Amino acid sequence: MSVTISFPISLKPDTDLNAIKKRGYLTLVTTSNPTGYFIYKNTPMGFEYDLIKAFAESMQLQLKVIDVSHPENMYQKLLTGEADIMAYNIPVLNHHMQYAVFTDPYIKTELVLIQRKIDKKSPQYIDKVADLAGKTITISDKSPFIPILTDIQFELNKSLQLNTIDTSKTPEDLIRMVSKGEIKYTVANKEIALINTDYYDNIDISTTLTAPQDIAFTIHRKHRKLTHALNKFIDNSRKDQFLYSLYEKYFQVDRLLVEGAATGKATGTDSKSISIYDQLFQKYAQNINWDWRLIAAMTQQESNFQPNAKSWAGALGLMQLMPATAKLFGLSTTQEIYHPELNIKTGTKYIAWLENFWKDIKDDTERKKFIMASYNAGQGHVKDAQRLARKYGYNPDLWDGHVEYFLLNNPSRFSIWIQYVNTATAEDLNHLIMCVLSLGNTLLIKLNTLQNYQ
Repeated sequence: MSVTISFPISLKPDTDLNAIKKRGYLTLVTTSNPTGYFIYKNTPMGFEYDLIKAFAESMQLQLKVIDVSHPENMYQKLLTGEADIMAYNIPVLNHHMQYAVFTDPYIKTELVLIQRKIDKKSPQYIDKVADLAGKTITISDKSPFIPILTDIQFELNKSLQLNTIDTSKTPEDLIRMVSKGEIKYTVANKEIALINTDYYDNIDISTTLTAPQDIAFTIHRKHRKLTHALNKFIDNSRKDQFLYSLYEKYFQVDRLLVEGAATGKATGTDSKSISIYDQLFQKYAQNINWDWRLIAAMTQQESNFQPNAKSWAGALGLMQLMPATAKLFGLSTTQEIYHPELNIKTGTKYIAWLENFWKDIKDDTERKKFIMASYNAGQGHVKDAQRLARKYGYNPDLWDGHVEYFLLNNPSRFSIWIQYVNTATAEDLNHLIMCVLSLGNTLLIKLNTLQNYQ
């Protein structure tokens, strides 16, 4: 079964590759999601984003991104000429498009079932497609997988039930609902499922529902030269292993892992110290009028006090600075970013910048929660969550249960340790610091001896 998408609009004059080169930039339309395009520590990232960015750079072009909130709007952007390339991680077989073409596939994926981990001998456990008879799968009412699941329904004589819910629910939302036991089954692309196993250790994604299917970019059918150039780039990326290294980065590396953060010993040696870097925390905390212990707590969660720590996304050093952020505050080389004092100095400069960004939040402890969330997830995501809180009648200046709720339920939530802000239901600064530190199950006893140690 296929889905035909068409719009009653006239085709734009051919701009194609020469005109794109003349204007100096390439435009990608996509939607925020945890695999293809997202913002991490204020840095745009994602499998499709990185691939198209590398393609743009190979053509000596800048890359611009149009991030649309609803996937159905992407195709229209492509047809009107506002975008050159569309990236939406769905199988090619699911779509027939009248005015656009697919590039060569850059990846193959499979549709997998998401269920809670239970005894595989249980009648509730789904091991193969036939086991879906009499079961109910919950999906969004605009899910691109409806045609596939409808085919499975037909195969099972309609004994499989599809529970469709509102469009606002993303695959990540549904996976979280499975993990919490709110629904029994949902489906997702294998890559989405793999990422979510980092966050939910009680989900099972081992049951495959389809054969491998091609994933490709979409381009206006008149952009023949652009299509040819991108196909050639995809082929070369496969030959030189760039495609495979990107896949490994986004789908095979544990996002909760920070390389080097679990090695060595950098905590303090007596009851009056948190780490061997306490003097540096104290020195630079004075510049921004923060309690040095809170900066130490953030650093422990970021890198476990390891100066050579590197995250899967490329964040570096004690305070896990992204190179682009470090450059904004004066660090230009990797060696400088890894330098403990320069890293802490720059990290506190960034905190000071965020302090000014959130200056309208008057309560000091609440403001610090917003700052800590922004430090990791990016102030843009937190600002979006604040707008949603205000729109739906929540308090936009309170974190716990208010702005926090909308950040966690945003389809573009990609923070790793933002949980420490969610855990910090603190009424005062000392409690906040203790909440942050306790997540690492270390240093909490030490902190109790430091209440008056400044």
